[in-house]
Amino acid sequence: MQLYTITDKEAWGREVSPDGRDFEYRASVRLILRNSQGKIALIFNGKDESYAIVGGGIELNEDTKTALKREAIEETGCAIKNIKELISVLEVRYKAEATKGKVQLNHIFFAEVDQVVGPPSFDKNELLTKSELLWYEINNAKNKIKNMKINHDYMKFSQIRDLKAFEIAEENGYLANVY
Repeated sequence: MQLYTITDKEAWGREVSPDGRDFEYRASVRLILRNSQGKIALIFNGKDESYAIVGGGIELNEDTKTALKREAIEETGCAIKNIKELISVLEVRYKAEATKGKVQLNHIFFAEVDQVVGPPSFDKNELLTKSELLWYEINNAKNKIKNMKINHDYMKFSQIRDLKAFEIAEENGYLANVY
């Protein structure tokens, strides 16, 4: 899987020095999920009015495919099929006001809905941020991400990450085969 790196320079046009700060490390999975109508699942964060593709952290002793399937069920209520690796995106970021930087490795996939197994079951943090599952036509999904207002530094990184995922999915023809 190809590795793409995003740093503060790509996000903000400037390097930010770590100044001896520690890092938080996190591994995650992300998913461009298409349903039988050709629509793409996005998670809307009502608190920040932001959009992101489906995904979340990989739990201890969990492999990427298991985490991917779990996140799909948790955030969309859908079992998935036809899973395709897209890209890995490494985010290396600092917040000027934070005591720690963050390094996050995102393993990003494309998949299709196999079947709906229940409603989304958002975690406590997702409920606090008023998360909601929404389905959009492909171009509308990309535009929601591209045009969202950036309120926090992590949003700029997720915007770049998710748009890169769409670019790779399109290059590989995964978004062209609408039923």
